[in-house]
Amino acid sequence: MMTYYKDLDDLVEEAMKCSGVAFEHYATKLEEFVAQVAEEHSERVFLPSSLPPSVQSAFKMGALAWPLALQRAIDAGITNSGKLANILFFMHHPERKGRSISKSEINFQELVDEWKAWRHFAKIQLDFGAVQVKPGASVGGGASSNTTCKVAGKSVTCGDCVIVEKRAHTELPSDTIAIRLELRYNKKNNLKLRPEVEAAWSQLVASARADGISAPYLKVRSAFRSYSRQSRLWRNRLTGIFRKMGCTEPVLSCIFNSADRTNKALKNLGIPHPKSAWIKRFRYELASVNCRPNCPEGGSDSVQKAVSRLAKWTARPGRSKHHSGRAIDVYLGSKNEKGNVSKQRRTEAFRWLVCNAAHFGFSNYIVEPWHWEYTRN
Repeated sequence: MMTYYKDLDDLVEEAMKCSGVAFEHYATKLEEFVAQVAEEHSERVFLPSSLPPSVQSAFKMGALAWPLALQRAIDAGITNSGKLANILFFMHHPERKGRSISKSEINFQELVDEWKAWRHFAKIQLDFGAVQVKPGASVGGGASSNTTCKVAGKSVTCGDCVIVEKRAHTELPSDTIAIRLELRYNKKNNLKLRPEVEAAWSQLVASARADGISAPYLKVRSAFRSYSRQSRLWRNRLTGIFRKMGCTEPVLSCIFNSADRTNKALKNLGIPHPKSAWIKRFRYELASVNCRPNCPEGGSDSVQKAVSRLAKWTARPGRSKHHSGRAIDVYLGSKNEKGNVSKQRRTEAFRWLVCNAAHFGFSNYIVEPWHWEYTRN
């Protein structure tokens, strides 16, 4: 452990009393002392007044506007991730008054880890890619309110802006963090994302707010989902589809239980699951209890029809992009369901996303205007 001295004179006075090995000991301490002083007076020492006025004003807007403040700092020429991390760290800890982190502090490692997290946040902002727009379009705004968004294959076009569908990888995340409260549509839901995705969406929302997209638009309604949660969601919705197809209650009961057994049987299969794995196992589970869901609407092909109908709007357990911690379902003015697709595509918020989301690393799953995925590696 490093020993700290009040000042250089203190250290030199003690060193002068010694020789040989003892003197070498104090020489080492002298080096440590110099390093300590250098650290305490390095560029990490920070004063808010040293920031450009535009950056200071963004910080005063609140935590949600911090990504905007960071971008303004970058625009002002501060492009070193360490310096940007210092700005964020010290703005988050005004009580430190710009004092750098010292090894003598009890929570030294905790503070260092926090500083590293801010640096990671800054690196994401520095690594922004270009938004894909047609000639003449501009980043930082949205399509005109009179613009009609058109879908063509795997792309959506709103005026001069176009976004092309690109899907995220499905593997499970090594780490997730809670989404900050101001980004959640329902603050009671403990929603989580990968750290880099949470940071990127926070930056996107801050930019959208600066462009006039007001809350609660773009707040997160659904994020990371475990296999168990996706299994329950799929089982319940599938049973609902069979009910709409006219199946009787006894048949619905065996469908529900067979779906449950299928989900449990495939739980330890590597993610993502093969596309046909779920329906194959489901047919096996149905046959094992002599369950024959020949519903009035679907007939002998009821199983294939029900699964295909649901798969368009809900992913099978083991294949959901929500497993990855990279997928987000957001609020666009109405409930996220098939009947509101056209309505949501007419919102200012959706048009803004088409024009700007790619700049933050997000792509739209074209079928669902509310579903966005972080596709940057």
